[in-house]
Amino acid sequence: MNKVYIVLLLFIFSSLSTIGQIDADSIFLYENYDKTGTTAMIINNHNLLDSLCSTTKKLNTIELDQLDRLFDNERRTKYVQQKHGRDINYVIIWYNNNKYYGLIESFGETGRLINLNLMKQWKFNDSEKVEKLNRIISKNSL
Repeated sequence: MNKVYIVLLLFIFSSLSTIGQIDADSIFLYENYDKTGTTAMIINNHNLLDSLCSTTKKLNTIELDQLDRLFDNERRTKYVQQKHGRDINYVIIWYNNNKYYGLIESFGETGRLINLNLMKQWKFNDSEKVEKLNRIISKNSL
C-alpha cells in the first residue's frame, strides 16, 4: 500500500514540474527566415543559419515575459518529428547557459514553442493568444 502512495506522489510531482514556465533565459529570433520542412530539415537549416552567423534579434525581457505568460499553465509535452508547413519562426533558446534550436509556430487557434534539441513543446489553442504571439513575432521581424 505504501508503494502505491509513493508512486502516486512521484507522478503528481513530476506532472507539476511540466506545467507553466517555458524553459528559456533568452530567445533570439532569426530575421527573415521561415523555410518549412520536416523536423530533420529544420534542424539542418538551424545548423546552416548558425554556421553563417545569420542575423538574429533578441526578444527583450518584456517580450520574453509576455511569451512566458502566453504559455503559462500549458503542459510541456514530448515533441515528435513532423512536417512544418505553416507560419514558423526559427529561434535560438538559451537556458542555463545552454543553447537550443527551436521553433515558434502559430496557425489558426494554435501556438507552439518547440525545443528541437530536447524534443519538448509548449502548446495552446486560443485565437486571442495566437494574435498576441503574432504581435511579438512581427515586432521582431524585418
